Amino acid sequence: MSDFSAIILAAGRGSRFTAGGGDTHKAIAPVRDTTPLLWTLSVLSWCGAPPVTIVVGYRADEIRAAVLAAAYPGTVTFVENDVWATTDSAYSFGLAMRAHPGGPVLLTYGDVLLAPALVERFRTETHPGSDVMALDTTRPFAAWDMRAEVSDNRLRRLGKDLPQQESAGEAACVFRFSEGTARSLAARGLATRTTVPAVQFERMLSPLLGELEIGLLRCGPGEWCEVDVPAEIVLAEELVDRVRARRESAVW
Repeated sequence: MSDFSAIILAAGRGSRFTAGGGDTHKAIAPVRDTTPLLWTLSVLSWCGAPPVTIVVGYRADEIRAAVLAAAYPGTVTFVENDVWATTDSAYSFGLAMRAHPGGPVLLTYGDVLLAPALVERFRTETHPGSDVMALDTTRPFAAWDMRAEVSDNRLRRLGKDLPQQESAGEAACVFRFSEGTARSLAARGLATRTTVPAVQFERMLSPLLGELEIGLLRCGPGEWCEVDVPAEIVLAEELVDRVRARRESAVW
Protein backbone atom coordinates (compact mmCIF):
# COMPACT_ATOMS: atom_id res chain seq x y z
CA MET A 1 0.00 0.00 0.00
CA SER A 2 2.88 2.36 -0.68
CA ASP A 3 0.84 4.26 -3.26
CA PHE A 4 -0.60 6.57 -0.58
CA SER A 5 0.06 7.65 2.97
CA ALA A 6 -2.54 7.75 5.74
CA ILE A 7 -3.76 10.50 8.04
CA ILE A 8 -5.67 9.58 11.20
CA LEU A 9 -7.40 12.40 13.09
CA ALA A 10 -7.57 11.68 16.83
CA ALA A 11 -7.29 15.05 18.57
CA GLY A 12 -10.84 15.70 19.78
CA ARG A 13 -12.45 14.97 23.12
CA GLY A 14 -15.27 12.77 21.81
CA SER A 15 -17.99 14.36 23.91
CA ARG A 16 -20.72 11.90 22.88
CA PHE A 17 -18.54 8.97 23.91
CA THR A 18 -17.83 10.38 27.38
CA ALA A 19 -21.43 11.55 27.80
CA GLY A 20 -22.49 7.96 27.14
CA GLY A 21 -20.29 6.67 29.95
CA GLY A 22 -16.96 6.15 28.20
CA ASP A 23 -14.02 6.79 30.52
CA THR A 24 -11.20 6.94 27.99
CA HIS A 25 -10.40 8.50 24.63
CA LYS A 26 -12.58 6.61 22.16
CA ALA A 27 -9.59 6.00 19.85
CA ILE A 28 -8.10 3.80 22.56
CA ALA A 29 -11.31 2.36 23.99
CA PRO A 30 -11.01 -1.44 24.42
CA VAL A 31 -12.37 -3.48 21.51
CA ARG A 32 -11.54 -7.11 22.20
CA ASP A 33 -7.75 -7.01 22.63
CA THR A 34 -7.29 -3.90 20.50
CA THR A 35 -8.75 -0.38 20.13
CA PRO A 36 -10.21 1.53 17.15
CA LEU A 37 -6.94 3.33 16.45
CA LEU A 38 -4.72 0.30 16.95
CA TRP A 39 -7.04 -1.77 14.76
CA THR A 40 -6.65 0.75 11.93
CA LEU A 41 -2.89 0.52 12.28
CA SER A 42 -3.13 -3.27 12.11
CA VAL A 43 -5.20 -3.05 8.94
CA LEU A 44 -2.76 -0.61 7.36
CA SER A 45 0.14 -2.90 8.27
CA TRP A 46 -1.60 -5.79 6.47
CA CYS A 47 -2.07 -3.48 3.46
CA GLY A 48 1.60 -2.59 3.05
CA ALA A 49 2.32 -0.37 6.07
CA PRO A 50 2.18 3.07 4.41
CA PRO A 51 3.48 6.13 6.29
CA VAL A 52 0.95 7.28 8.86
CA THR A 53 0.43 10.72 10.40
CA ILE A 54 -1.68 10.80 13.59
CA VAL A 55 -3.03 14.08 14.93
CA VAL A 56 -3.32 14.07 18.72
CA GLY A 57 -4.64 16.57 21.25
CA TYR A 58 -6.97 15.39 24.02
CA ARG A 59 -5.15 12.76 26.12
CA ALA A 60 -2.29 12.89 23.63
CA ASP A 61 0.24 11.13 25.86
CA GLU A 62 -2.00 8.07 26.26
CA ILE A 63 -2.54 7.80 22.51
CA ARG A 64 1.18 8.15 21.76
CA ALA A 65 2.04 5.48 24.32
CA ALA A 66 -0.54 3.05 22.93
CA VAL A 67 0.64 3.53 19.34
CA LEU A 68 4.32 3.22 20.18
CA ALA A 69 3.66 0.03 22.15
CA ALA A 70 1.92 -1.44 19.09
CA ALA A 71 5.16 -1.21 17.06
CA TYR A 72 3.62 -0.34 13.69
CA PRO A 73 6.05 -1.59 11.00
CA GLY A 74 5.85 1.60 8.93
CA THR A 75 6.68 5.22 9.70
CA VAL A 76 4.43 6.96 12.25
CA THR A 77 4.51 10.73 12.70
CA PHE A 78 2.62 12.41 15.53
CA VAL A 79 1.33 15.94 15.03
CA GLU A 80 -0.02 17.81 18.05
CA ASN A 81 -3.07 20.02 17.82
CA ASP A 82 -2.42 22.12 20.90
CA VAL A 83 -5.65 24.06 20.39
CA TRP A 84 -7.82 20.96 20.06
CA ALA A 85 -10.38 22.32 22.54
CA THR A 86 -11.26 25.28 20.28
CA THR A 87 -10.74 23.73 16.84
CA ASP A 88 -12.09 20.67 15.03
CA SER A 89 -11.11 18.12 12.40
CA ALA A 90 -10.72 20.67 9.57
CA TYR A 91 -7.87 22.35 11.44
CA SER A 92 -6.36 19.01 12.49
CA PHE A 93 -6.28 17.92 8.85
CA GLY A 94 -4.42 21.11 7.94
CA LEU A 95 -1.83 20.40 10.62
CA ALA A 96 -1.43 16.80 9.44
CA MET A 97 -0.70 17.88 5.88
CA ARG A 98 2.30 19.88 7.08
CA ALA A 99 3.93 16.52 7.79
CA HIS A 100 2.64 14.81 4.65
CA PRO A 101 5.45 13.05 2.73
CA GLY A 102 3.78 13.55 -0.66
CA GLY A 103 1.39 11.68 -2.94
CA PRO A 104 -2.25 10.68 -2.41
CA VAL A 105 -3.74 10.71 1.09
CA LEU A 106 -6.04 8.22 2.81
CA LEU A 107 -7.92 10.13 5.51
CA THR A 108 -9.76 8.50 8.40
CA TYR A 109 -10.46 9.03 12.10
CA GLY A 110 -9.20 7.52 15.32
CA ASP A 111 -12.63 6.17 16.26
CA VAL A 112 -13.23 4.38 12.94
CA LEU A 113 -12.48 0.71 12.29
CA LEU A 114 -11.92 -0.45 8.72
CA ALA A 115 -11.82 -3.86 7.14
CA PRO A 116 -8.71 -4.56 5.02
CA ALA A 117 -10.97 -5.26 2.03
CA LEU A 118 -12.26 -1.67 2.08
CA VAL A 119 -8.73 -0.23 2.10
CA GLU A 120 -7.80 -2.50 -0.79
CA ARG A 121 -10.90 -1.43 -2.71
CA PHE A 122 -9.62 2.13 -2.74
CA ARG A 123 -6.68 0.79 -4.73
CA THR A 124 -8.40 -1.70 -6.99
CA GLU A 125 -11.79 -0.09 -7.74
CA THR A 126 -10.89 3.60 -8.13
CA HIS A 127 -8.44 5.59 -10.22
CA PRO A 128 -5.29 6.31 -8.16
CA GLY A 129 -5.35 10.04 -8.98
CA SER A 130 -9.03 10.57 -8.16
CA ASP A 131 -10.75 11.91 -5.05
CA VAL A 132 -13.06 9.34 -3.43
CA MET A 133 -15.26 8.98 -0.34
CA ALA A 134 -16.63 5.73 1.07
CA LEU A 135 -20.43 5.83 1.29
CA ASP A 136 -22.51 3.41 3.35
CA THR A 137 -25.99 3.11 1.87
CA THR A 138 -27.16 0.36 4.22
CA ARG A 139 -27.35 1.69 7.77
CA PRO A 140 -30.27 3.52 9.42
CA PHE A 141 -29.29 7.03 10.46
CA ALA A 142 -28.47 8.17 13.96
CA ALA A 143 -28.92 11.85 14.78
CA TRP A 144 -25.16 12.48 14.72
CA ASP A 145 -24.38 10.68 11.44
CA MET A 146 -22.84 12.61 8.54
CA ARG A 147 -25.30 12.24 5.64
CA ALA A 148 -24.42 12.52 1.97
CA GLU A 149 -26.34 13.73 -1.07
CA VAL A 150 -25.10 12.33 -4.39
CA SER A 151 -25.84 12.56 -8.09
CA ASP A 152 -24.13 11.00 -11.10
CA ASN A 153 -22.05 8.93 -8.66
CA ARG A 154 -20.49 12.12 -7.28
CA LEU A 155 -20.67 13.59 -3.80
CA ARG A 156 -22.76 16.79 -3.88
CA ARG A 157 -23.48 17.70 -0.27
CA LEU A 158 -22.57 16.61 3.27
CA GLY A 159 -24.31 17.45 6.52
CA LYS A 160 -25.69 16.02 9.71
CA ASP A 161 -28.80 18.14 9.13
CA LEU A 162 -29.34 16.89 5.58
CA PRO A 163 -32.96 15.69 5.26
CA GLN A 164 -33.13 11.92 5.16
CA GLN A 165 -35.10 11.95 1.89
CA GLU A 166 -32.22 13.85 0.23
CA SER A 167 -29.50 11.56 1.54
CA ALA A 168 -28.16 8.50 -0.27
CA GLY A 169 -26.33 7.20 2.78
CA GLU A 170 -23.81 7.90 5.52
CA ALA A 171 -20.30 9.18 4.93
CA ALA A 172 -18.18 6.27 6.11
CA CYS A 173 -15.45 8.52 7.52
CA VAL A 174 -12.75 7.50 5.06
CA PHE A 175 -11.56 9.49 2.03
CA ARG A 176 -8.76 9.31 -0.48
CA PHE A 177 -7.53 12.58 -1.98
CA SER A 178 -4.96 13.43 -4.60
CA GLU A 179 -2.08 15.44 -3.22
CA GLY A 180 -3.31 18.60 -4.93
CA THR A 181 -6.80 18.33 -3.46
CA ALA A 182 -5.43 17.44 -0.03
CA ARG A 183 -3.12 20.45 0.07
CA SER A 184 -5.89 22.79 -1.05
CA LEU A 185 -8.19 21.43 1.66
CA ALA A 186 -5.37 21.68 4.22
CA ALA A 187 -4.93 25.40 3.53
CA ARG A 188 -8.64 25.93 4.11
CA GLY A 189 -8.51 23.81 7.24
CA LEU A 190 -5.69 25.83 8.77
CA ALA A 191 -7.68 29.00 8.13
CA THR A 192 -10.47 27.72 10.43
CA ARG A 193 -8.37 28.07 13.59
CA THR A 194 -10.26 31.19 14.69
CA THR A 195 -13.68 30.18 13.35
CA VAL A 196 -16.47 30.01 15.90
CA PRO A 197 -17.95 27.47 16.15
CA ALA A 198 -15.06 25.19 15.24
CA VAL A 199 -15.32 23.59 11.81
CA GLN A 200 -15.60 19.86 11.22
CA PHE A 201 -13.76 18.58 8.14
CA GLU A 202 -16.92 17.42 6.38
CA ARG A 203 -18.65 20.76 7.03
CA MET A 204 -15.68 22.56 5.49
CA LEU A 205 -15.76 20.20 2.51
CA SER A 206 -19.47 20.44 1.73
CA PRO A 207 -19.60 23.94 0.14
CA LEU A 208 -16.61 23.03 -2.05
CA LEU A 209 -18.30 20.06 -3.69
CA GLY A 210 -19.47 22.13 -6.63
CA GLU A 211 -15.86 22.59 -7.72
CA LEU A 212 -14.47 19.23 -6.58
CA GLU A 213 -15.23 15.91 -8.26
CA ILE A 214 -15.37 13.42 -5.41
CA GLY A 215 -16.41 9.95 -6.48
CA LEU A 216 -18.03 7.31 -4.31
CA LEU A 217 -16.91 3.90 -3.12
CA ARG A 218 -20.06 2.22 -1.88
CA CYS A 219 -19.62 0.02 1.17
CA GLY A 220 -21.73 -1.71 3.75
CA PRO A 221 -21.80 -3.77 6.94
CA GLY A 222 -18.58 -5.50 7.82
CA GLU A 223 -16.38 -3.02 5.91
CA TRP A 224 -16.30 -0.23 8.50
CA CYS A 225 -17.82 1.05 11.72
CA GLU A 226 -17.47 4.08 13.95
CA VAL A 227 -17.30 4.09 17.75
CA ASP A 228 -19.09 7.36 18.41
CA VAL A 229 -20.84 6.17 21.59
CA PRO A 230 -19.98 3.26 23.92
CA ALA A 231 -22.90 1.17 22.65
CA GLU A 232 -21.18 0.96 19.25
CA ILE A 233 -18.28 -1.02 20.69
CA VAL A 234 -20.41 -4.13 20.07
CA LEU A 235 -20.39 -3.35 16.32
CA ALA A 236 -16.64 -2.82 16.46
CA GLU A 237 -16.13 -6.19 18.12
CA GLU A 238 -18.23 -7.86 15.43
CA LEU A 239 -16.08 -6.29 12.70
CA VAL A 240 -12.85 -7.37 14.41
CA ASP A 241 -14.15 -10.93 14.87
CA ARG A 242 -15.32 -11.14 11.25
CA VAL A 243 -12.05 -9.88 9.77
CA ARG A 244 -9.94 -12.14 11.97
CA ALA A 245 -12.03 -15.17 11.03
CA ARG A 246 -11.61 -14.39 7.33
CA ARG A 247 -7.88 -13.91 7.68
CA GLU A 248 -7.54 -17.21 9.51
CA SER A 249 -9.44 -18.98 6.73
CA ALA A 250 -7.65 -16.94 4.01
CA VAL A 251 -11.00 -15.61 2.76
CA TRP A 252 -10.78 -11.88 2.22
